[in-house]
Amino acid sequence: MVAITVILAAVIAAFVFGMTDNLSPQKDVAVTAIQSTNADGDAILTVTIQGGSDVSLLSKVEYLLAEATTGTELIATPGLGVSGTVPLTAGQNNHVVIRGIFQDGTQQVLLDGNYYVAT
Repeated sequence: MVAITVILAAVIAAFVFGMTDNLSPQKDVAVTAIQSTNADGDAILTVTIQGGSDVSLLSKVEYLLAEATTGTELIATPGLGVSGTVPLTAGQNNHVVIRGIFQDGTQQVLLDGNYYVAT
């Protein structure tokens, strides 16, 4: 009973003292990723924007690979149904992060996954 009271008091205090004011709401964007091979025989990951109420607010979609330190533009003009590709390296596990950059400057991870390409 005491533990419930303490937890309830902490939650109420967080709202009363404005501790939740600096949290930004998550944007709603859905993407899918399909691993395949392109015409040259190279392994790729095709990322497609499937929908979401905040698709129109996207200004750029980038990918980051585990071995890279900066993002590479994936889709120049993001929109519903627009796709881009990420090159994958054969013989290793490719850790890919897709992030959306929105018009208000906020960034959000849209997809985070590992894709293994056999040699």
